[in-house]
Amino acid sequence: MTAKLRTSLRNALNRVGEIKDSASLAYFGVESFGDLESFLQSKIDIHNATASPSEQMEFKNIAIDHIRPVAEFKRRNITADNELANHYTNLQPLFPLDNGAKSDKWNSDDEIFWRENIIKQHDFRVIYNPYPRVGV
Repeated sequence: MTAKLRTSLRNALNRVGEIKDSASLAYFGVESFGDLESFLQSKIDIHNATASPSEQMEFKNIAIDHIRPVAEFKRRNITADNELANHYTNLQPLFPLDNGAKSDKWNSDDEIFWRENIIKQHDFRVIYNPYPRVGV
């Protein structure tokens, strides 16, 4: 399901389209595609405000990252948390190389920070990646 949602979101962002399936929007915890797009764009804007010209993000050069990795949800196997995996506040833009370096790394400090500051916290707009690619 996560792969289908990710593909649906990626396709909508690339074609400047809409996710028309209300079930997909419900998985993301939003009422409209515009809400999700606006949330991700605000994270991009905050990143770009301090990034060098060569590190500017836009929808065509990013991956959609699950802040708390989907693999972590599976490892913990807590059914009540499963709805949070694809919640829009658990998503963020990352460059593909950063997303690959982050992979499914997660520790107890990440978990605490995620629960206190990120999940279902609409105003948390910075990119959270304590596992950047080497050489950045």
